[in-house]
Amino acid sequence: MHSSLTEACGPDDDWSGVKERAERRKIQNRLNVRAHRKRKALEDGNLLDNVLASRRRKPRTGAGFTTSRIATEGLVSNHAQTNAQQSRNTRQAIFAHLRSNRGLGELKARFPISRDHLIPLIQYNALRAILTNIHVLYICNLIIQPFPDSSCVPTEIQRVVLWDTSQPAQEPPDTLQLTPLQQRRPHGPWIDTLPLAKMRDNAIMLEGSFDFEEFMTDCFGALCNSGHGKDSSGDCGVIAWSDPWHPRGWEFTEGFIRKWKKSMLEGCEDTIETTNYWRSLRGEEPLQVSQLLPKMEFDPETPQYNTSDPTSFASVTVVRRWPVIITQSIDDVHRTLSKLDDADKVREGKRVIESLGALKYEMLHDRKMTPLEDDGFPDEIASYNNELEKLGNPTWQKVPWLYSECYMYRRIHNIFRLTEHWKSYDVFARQKIKGLRDSRAGVLELAARYKELLEQIRSNSSVAHDEEAEKILFAEMFDICLWGNATDLSLLTTLTHDDIQRLQGAKARKAAEENILANDVPAAYELLKKARDAGEKERQVDFVLDNAGFELYADLILAGYLLASGLATRVVLHPKSIPWFVSDVMPADFAALLNAISNPRAFFETQSEEESFQDKTPAPLADKEVQDLLFLFQDWATHHAEGELLIRPNRYWTAAGSFWRLPHEEKTLYEDLKASKLVIFKGDLNYRKLVADAKWDPTTSFSTAIGSLGPGSGVNVLALRTCKADVVVGLKPGTDEELRATEDGGGDSGARKWCWSGKWAVVSLSNGS
Repeated sequence: MHSSLTEACGPDDDWSGVKERAERRKIQNRLNVRAHRKRKALEDGNLLDNVLASRRRKPRTGAGFTTSRIATEGLVSNHAQTNAQQSRNTRQAIFAHLRSNRGLGELKARFPISRDHLIPLIQYNALRAILTNIHVLYICNLIIQPFPDSSCVPTEIQRVVLWDTSQPAQEPPDTLQLTPLQQRRPHGPWIDTLPLAKMRDNAIMLEGSFDFEEFMTDCFGALCNSGHGKDSSGDCGVIAWSDPWHPRGWEFTEGFIRKWKKSMLEGCEDTIETTNYWRSLRGEEPLQVSQLLPKMEFDPETPQYNTSDPTSFASVTVVRRWPVIITQSIDDVHRTLSKLDDADKVREGKRVIESLGALKYEMLHDRKMTPLEDDGFPDEIASYNNELEKLGNPTWQKVPWLYSECYMYRRIHNIFRLTEHWKSYDVFARQKIKGLRDSRAGVLELAARYKELLEQIRSNSSVAHDEEAEKILFAEMFDICLWGNATDLSLLTTLTHDDIQRLQGAKARKAAEENILANDVPAAYELLKKARDAGEKERQVDFVLDNAGFELYADLILAGYLLASGLATRVVLHPKSIPWFVSDVMPADFAALLNAISNPRAFFETQSEEESFQDKTPAPLADKEVQDLLFLFQDWATHHAEGELLIRPNRYWTAAGSFWRLPHEEKTLYEDLKASKLVIFKGDLNYRKLVADAKWDPTTSFSTAIGSLGPGSGVNVLALRTCKADVVVGLKPGTDEELRATEDGGGDSGARKWCWSGKWAVVSLSNGS
């Protein structure tokens, strides 16, 4: 190999494969200049390698340890020794370490620092900061002398200009005081120079189990190039800005935090705070915890929304919404307990209440999220727990929103599953039934409209043959289905009976049409019409359901219309398998709805618990209203009996991850969805899962944001969503900015508050075929 190549710092310095003569000569000149500077720097004869060689020939003993023995035994710093002995040992060991095969020697640390522009001054400054900490440790009588005698250390190192250490000389900094672990456990002296106590303890615990040279390269970049490939300092490193003995004097790059967060920086939460302080001085955006978490397999690179982000609805959710939901769950169990005589069930119910209370406490006090216990679904539990571990066992207020919300509902179900008498208890059932009763006006209006519509279609009227009329009807049915999602009980926990009714009338739906920001309903109609016109025998439409009660009722209205119009030959409904997000549909909710409309007087005219307490009597139903509901029941029952209306639960719908993972993790379900002409995903959570709850630019196309379910997937996806979370895609440029500027839209706060209320909606289609 050409001699100048020995000065190469990385692949960019290798000219042997460069064909352009001018470029090759440029690289050779750079290497020759670098070699010349190195020779000049070493001409004074103070070569540490020669010194160490002579030391090995004539070992210098101190407290039973020679310098070479200290090096070969891992640079042990035994704090049981006297300060004088410690000083002799560690002052030799620290610099032997810097140049030995356990330290910067193998890393090719270069002194004096070359003026070559490829060696960043910022990395030299970080090394200078560590040398300053050695001096501080000495003058504060903590262990190490600043610089040993000149026979042990090259003069170039002795001439390094340190930070002003007069302040710590007067008052020893707490930040470098020895931790109990440092005092009792032998370790490499380099550890004592680290500015964070927790980081020092981590290094002691991890010593021998991580690549030291790799760590040093990540700290000091080009100064420590040890064959780890291209210098990573551009995205992985540390920066010393002020007092290096204090954590606030340091900045850690995003790459460094991401790489070492679960090892050297475990528990060092201050690193992000101090880093963001220095970033703010440069006018840079602060780092968010979500940016630093490991990406789950198959998920997009774009970071997810996180409960730690004060500008996100996630932070509001974890401290306001979820505690209310848990409190309501506790109240529900209390109400059930008050009617029980079974002592064992009462005893278990009280333990359930205690567990729910503990969950609420953990959430409000930002405790660590704990692994779920096996409750009879080991694979499902393992999936949740594995992801929790990959996320670093985070606390409630510093975790990806999507995972933590799914975890919360799975944890609530887990509490009930681990009992003997409450395994199948739906703690949200009361709220779902109440939501349906409170939607009485909307239920009756839609029943009348549906009966009239189907009679027109079956009588071969113009509605069934006029394409324009069919388009209008199709749009209205989807409009009803979309805004039926306004009854999401997990979000609208404080609405009154009158508020809910106002959300569901025809006038309200017309007024809300202008609030649909992206509307692909016409394209969905063309897709289904094309299949019908082509005479395709199987025209299946799938609904991935959201809420029970009125929204499920509206979904079945749409399903019945699609079957009656011939736009679908079969409708498959996908409910959840466990109580989920308060109001999500379970198989039992179908039975509750059908029981209600098959015997409407008993359901709507009987006093509820609340009405009985308030001494209110529900108004009686008119005969026509009863007949309309019975017509509806008969129609749906017929479709179900003929195999045209099916219910297919799948536990994957209550997994914690995004639907980017679905084709890889649930292949049977994926193949089923590919067989469908159109898969309609209902509601906010399904939308968030489709787009991975990631911080997409709002102008990102829907097809791009849904990843593996997008073009080429074979799945035609239609998302119906009223916006109740931060993420949104498919908007025209400028729309997000305009809505932020509206009243309560978020303004300059950084929050997309307009997207939290359910006032705005999107209907987005991706053609997967």
